[in-house]
Amino acid sequence: MFYYFEENNQRLFENFNVRDDYDLKQLPVLIQFDKLTYMGPHLSLNPIDGNEVLSILRKVELPDRNDVYVYIETNFKLAESILKDNDQFGGNLVHLIVDNHGKIVYSENSADFPVGMLHNANNQSNKDSKYMLFEETSNQSWKVLAAVPKSVYNLEVNRWIKQFAFFAILTLIASFFIAWLIWRTVYRPLKLLSTDIRNVKSNNEVFPRRQSQILEFAVIYKEFAEMRSRIFELISEVEMKEQGKAFLEVEKLMTQINPHFIHNTLDIIRWLARANGQKDIDRLVSTLNKVLYYNLGKGGPARIKDEIEALKNYVELQGIRYNFHFDVNIHADSKALELPVPRFILQPLVENALYHGLEDRGVIEVSVIEDGESHVIIEVRDNGDGMTEEEIDQLMSENTLEKKKVGMGIGLQYVNRMVKFQFGAAASFHIKSTIGSGTTIILRLPIGGVLG
Repeated sequence: MFYYFEENNQRLFENFNVRDDYDLKQLPVLIQFDKLTYMGPHLSLNPIDGNEVLSILRKVELPDRNDVYVYIETNFKLAESILKDNDQFGGNLVHLIVDNHGKIVYSENSADFPVGMLHNANNQSNKDSKYMLFEETSNQSWKVLAAVPKSVYNLEVNRWIKQFAFFAILTLIASFFIAWLIWRTVYRPLKLLSTDIRNVKSNNEVFPRRQSQILEFAVIYKEFAEMRSRIFELISEVEMKEQGKAFLEVEKLMTQINPHFIHNTLDIIRWLARANGQKDIDRLVSTLNKVLYYNLGKGGPARIKDEIEALKNYVELQGIRYNFHFDVNIHADSKALELPVPRFILQPLVENALYHGLEDRGVIEVSVIEDGESHVIIEVRDNGDGMTEEEIDQLMSENTLEKKKVGMGIGLQYVNRMVKFQFGAAASFHIKSTIGSGTTIILRLPIGGVLG
């Protein structure tokens, strides 16, 4: 910085040395504005510096002189930041500064772009047609141009295209790899699982053991394998039940045929005995036929009086069978005779007394009484030898071997299961027995709770 007196070419107050051959009039002018003159890049007037700078010249108003100016240079790094920091074309970039009149005031290639030449971006000469020009306009109307040789520009464009193509191909490869990885880790296990589900649907029992490194799929495969095994177990169980059902249907038909055949045969025997005057045989066969008709008849509820009538026929038959005398006394409330009860419920209770310790002159007491308006109590008491608690437990056991050891108990099992099935907790079934004092069976049933 220094003050300049144009009339005698004198300098004052310079802060650095100034070259002796300086000429402020030869500096490239960018723009003049009132008393300010802006100069484009030029060599510094400091002989030690030697870098390109920007400068400004301002006229100073003094009362007695009109030729005084102040000159100020910028630091050289400012010009470098404008002109050289953005060179990405390997030194082939040419910077130009054009003033507001379109004249080149600064050029880094004076051979192709001489200083003072008029520049028109819309009408370039053949000489500069080999350059691509890019301009940046300032707010003072002067502008900076960047000229790049077309060959260098095309090389740079091709380099960017190659880089873009390289990264595009790399991206596609990475995308395919990620897609394959997703397919392997997610889609493929799902497809295998879908195949296994279709195999289950087609009732295919041959399955490979699936494994997966992904915890979630490993758990799914394990749970599906267990579910699949359970499904086939259930299918096998259903098939076995269907076979059992078919077998039971055949047995049911047989049981329907056999009673009919027995009834007809017994009727023939009864009529033959009656024709030959065999009254005892006639009475025996007739009683047996009644017992069989009732016991082998269709299920469903019966009335208490029907059960009592069937029991009397049964006792008459058993009196002929056994070689000892016993009495069966039946006491029933008249109101209770019409109450519905499960079919074949009294005979097993009396049968148990006959088979467990009843001797000559034995007595079986059967009583049917109403317990209020909600229940009926059926009690069968005998004066036989009685049973121990262990024998009672064996009698009620569902174990077939235990039944064979005891010798009977199927009838009591039927009564017990029927009561539980028909009435649940609303009914009760108890056996009380003392050695030497007989046995008492107490059956308490709700009134009106019999299933049809």
